[in-house]
Amino acid sequence: MYSRKSWDPCLDAAAKAVFEKCREGDSPLYCEETGWPEDANEKDVLSWFAQLTEDLAAFVEKHQQDPKARRRPLAQPDQPLQGSTADRKLDVGFVDNPKAMKDLKCHWSQIL
Repeated sequence: MYSRKSWDPCLDAAAKAVFEKCREGDSPLYCEETGWPEDANEKDVLSWFAQLTEDLAAFVEKHQQDPKARRRPLAQPDQPLQGSTADRKLDVGFVDNPKAMKDLKCHWSQIL
């Protein structure tokens, strides 16, 4: 496991606790060397990432007493970003729309 000196011992302890929780159960959110798409093609990786992000967000909501508004993953390779002054395309990002689906058109300012 990656090791570093933490600047915040409380944050470090919380991160370790979350990581351990993610490894528990019959269908853990994290299990080394599993889940990554076999071919690692763009479409499968983006789908895998979107699902993993959703699962992690659901995990947080379940364990957090005061859930905040959350962003959803949005994967739109080869789609131009609306409102961008340059010809930019989004591979994957997070949008501040809890009902975002993959065909949603978002203004660039909504995407993290």
